[in-house]
Amino acid sequence: MEGRLYVYDAESKYTAFESNASGSNRVAIFIPGLTDGPLSLPYLPLLAATLSAHAFSVVQPILPSSYTQYGTSSLRNDAVYIDKLVAHLVHQRGGRALQLVLIGHSTGCQNIIHFLKTARLDVARMVVAIVLQAAVSDREYMMWRDAPKTSRLIEAAKALHPDDLLPRDADLSPITASRYLSLATRLGDDDMFSSDLTDDELKSVFSGVRKGMVVGIFLSGADEYVPSHVDVNFLIQRWRNVLVKQQAFAVTAKVIDKADHALSDSKVQENFCSGVDDIIQKALTKGSY
Repeated sequence: MEGRLYVYDAESKYTAFESNASGSNRVAIFIPGLTDGPLSLPYLPLLAATLSAHAFSVVQPILPSSYTQYGTSSLRNDAVYIDKLVAHLVHQRGGRALQLVLIGHSTGCQNIIHFLKTARLDVARMVVAIVLQAAVSDREYMMWRDAPKTSRLIEAAKALHPDDLLPRDADLSPITASRYLSLATRLGDDDMFSSDLTDDELKSVFSGVRKGMVVGIFLSGADEYVPSHVDVNFLIQRWRNVLVKQQAFAVTAKVIDKADHALSDSKVQENFCSGVDDIIQKALTKGSY
């Protein structure tokens, strides 16, 4: 992929990579998951080409949680920098309001949902569509992978100051007590997509999705981070029902057969990007942009 790399926040020196840059006010911000950063996902070139057909640039920012920084960051901290990125993009375009599409992969989906719940009204109104790809439960995965270790670390984290680090073997990244509890405990800040959440709890999770927004949710049929006991087809329909009741304009909820977490297979990538294309068309048709 080719594009422009620029600093979007002077204080932190955080950068963003923008492809398909044309000065248009149509912008898609892509936010990946834990351990990822710009250009980390294999489907990004095809996704960028799909969005380019609708005159959308694709912006991939460095955030406080990018790569292995996530353990000492939070959804709240990332939201601050997503807001700074949006302000920079608006300034770049002479103050024009953007037509924003937010696309998340894995924990990036949590970033999007949290951002929508906390964003300033003028920014929230710029978001015409969101796409959630591989929205999975960190809590359920951690307990499925190693319940004794996870339970032990939860108790250790509860005994620490929120900003204290857990022992080095707790996670791939150095991780604070607060971030570990956010990821590993029921109704922690990151616990948005667990299969045991009630309908009322899901309503709270999706409360930032405003009336009239276009939503796409794509889960993987062979996601290695989803426990075997989770019925993803049933789960995604529960989410869809909640969003429809909240009067989202259009909700696409699809399980991509044989897809892994990162959509490694080229056929699977085409399937996903075709779905994104449909979502963009719905968003643009609705707004006549």
